[in-house]
Amino acid sequence: MKIDNAIVVKVDGIDGCGKTTLLGALTLYYKSQGFRVSSIGEYGSYGDISVSFNDKEIPLYDFLRSQAKSRDNDLDNVERELIWVVIGRRTNSRVIPKLIMTNDIVFVDRSNLGNIAYGCSLDERLEVVYRLFSTSVEIADVMIWLDTPVDMCFQRLSTRTLDRIEEMGKTFFNKVRNRYLELANSNRDIQRIDGSESRDDVLKCAIRIVDDYICQRQQAGTRTIAP
Repeated sequence: MKIDNAIVVKVDGIDGCGKTTLLGALTLYYKSQGFRVSSIGEYGSYGDISVSFNDKEIPLYDFLRSQAKSRDNDLDNVERELIWVVIGRRTNSRVIPKLIMTNDIVFVDRSNLGNIAYGCSLDERLEVVYRLFSTSVEIADVMIWLDTPVDMCFQRLSTRTLDRIEEMGKTFFNKVRNRYLELANSNRDIQRIDGSESRDDVLKCAIRIVDDYICQRQQAGTRTIAP
């Protein structure tokens, strides 16, 4: 069934909280229910223009990501965070508007919550930048914060190489987690899920949140969301 717009569901939380696992399970579940579903990363690549770099043509998203993640340049952590703002802004202004025309549900890994939580934990002055350049263009109908204990996250992260931000350790990530908590307490639209629960319980909770929103849309009659 063709619809005017999809609903956009974003899942956020600190590194290692289980976002990617949850989004994969949600995508499989709603596809099995007959919905047209896309799943992307807020900081991922999707049909972007190409730029020349090292004699190669690569998508602009991938170029920006490579600069943010690179250990070979002299960017500091604040500058790296600002690059993520640019990537996230492009996703919301260029990618998601295309996807909502051909899908029933668009799942997105990360949101501006992450920008604010991480960035402001590095430097509080960045909040003005994030709210001006990211929040103003963000597209999201449902915002889920997967609140997983920092110790559990770092246990999961121990299986791979840490990035520059993750290397800042548990003290910094507890600060980030507290910032997420402040954001959730100040915005009733942010749905918290306890990430310490089993994967099945986390998935069931997320499905309940998404289904509730679908029902609200159907009752309001503002969008047709149906497989």
